[in-house]
Amino acid sequence: MGGSRSGVLQLMEEPCLESVPGLTQALNDFIGIEMADGASFAPKSRFSMGDYRNHILSILGVGSRLFSDIAPLSSDHRKDKVWRFITILFMTQDREVELTQYGADILVERVANETHF
Repeated sequence: MGGSRSGVLQLMEEPCLESVPGLTQALNDFIGIEMADGASFAPKSRFSMGDYRNHILSILGVGSRLFSDIAPLSSDHRKDKVWRFITILFMTQDREVELTQYGADILVERVANETHF
């Protein structure tokens, strides 16, 4: 299976994005972030992990729920599903929830941890 991958690219100096006309704007368009005169990043989406975390915790209470049974917060159901999943992954890392796969669905279970109550 050799030969199908490129070799390692070794940069001898910091790349200059401005050396390729339109690259910076193309990258901004691709990732959905606008730059205002070199200022800070301003995401186009209205994703708030805190809002999703609170929503998920309020639905779970002290129990568990299938991922598919967690009501969406956004009218864009596809984006909302991604945002809920990302939030749940971070909540798993923070040991607030545990995940168990049930076929094509995921059981989201609140972890009994007094520091989160």
